[in-house]
Amino acid sequence: MTRAGRHWIWPVGAALLFSGSYIAGRITTAELAPLTASFLRYIAGFAFLAALAAWPRRRAERLSAGDHGLLLLAGVTGVSLYQFLFFAALRHTAVAHTAIINALSPIVTAVFAAVCIRERLTARNYAGVAIAVAGVLLLLSRGAPARLLAQPVNRGDLFMLLAVVAWAAYALLVRRLSTRLDGWTITFASTGYGLLFLALAAVAADDVAGQVRALSPAGWAAIMYMGVGTSGLGYLLYNRAIALSGPTRTAGVVYSLVPVGVAALAWVWFGEPVTRIMAGSTVLILAGLYLQQARR
Repeated sequence: MTRAGRHWIWPVGAALLFSGSYIAGRITTAELAPLTASFLRYIAGFAFLAALAAWPRRRAERLSAGDHGLLLLAGVTGVSLYQFLFFAALRHTAVAHTAIINALSPIVTAVFAAVCIRERLTARNYAGVAIAVAGVLLLLSRGAPARLLAQPVNRGDLFMLLAVVAWAAYALLVRRLSTRLDGWTITFASTGYGLLFLALAAVAADDVAGQVRALSPAGWAAIMYMGVGTSGLGYLLYNRAIALSGPTRTAGVVYSLVPVGVAALAWVWFGEPVTRIMAGSTVLILAGLYLQQARR
């Protein structure tokens, strides 16, 4: 396998793991509040990362005060905020909707990168941004754009849009940190900071102990999958892909694959139909991603 081919392993593996997290997330939202679900997920994820640290006797690289500040922001955006908004979205909208909206992540990442780190975008890239945004508007309006002006957007869809913004900020922070830190250090430290904020919020706002006692075996299995499979291994693969290919290209590969995987899994697990509006929105977003990912 060529070096370029090996680079594909990281984002494709992350996409497969992320797809399953939408199904597991829907299962847990039936039993847990968003903060508690996020908190339990990241307890499992952090324990997995800690086990990886102990096995090869891996140690975090020496971190400066500035590194700790950036890792703190990464934990808040990519762990605390994103996960809370993700679970909140799953409570109020279809599973496939969350994945389709999440496909907007590389578009938002590209805009953030252009503004914050001066990544250059061509006219073709901007055309891709416009087409992808049109696809999201089609989904939000359920095929009737005038409806957006007449009534508010579905709460779940809005939560997922905010989650996309949080994740784009996380991707840029990882890109900056990856110039001097390895992927494991970034993942471990940002997860630790994010878990701290989730713990404080969950204990203050939710009856964590009561929800844990009532959690079913299926709920525990879903939490373990999301914690170990997605928040642990999935983040490691995603962060490695960012270090090799950059935040924009990595997001493009991952979030082009996730909506297709999630739609198939949601149909199998929950019988959610794939409507023409969903299909049309997905096609527009993927077409936009193709143009936006064109070489600058």
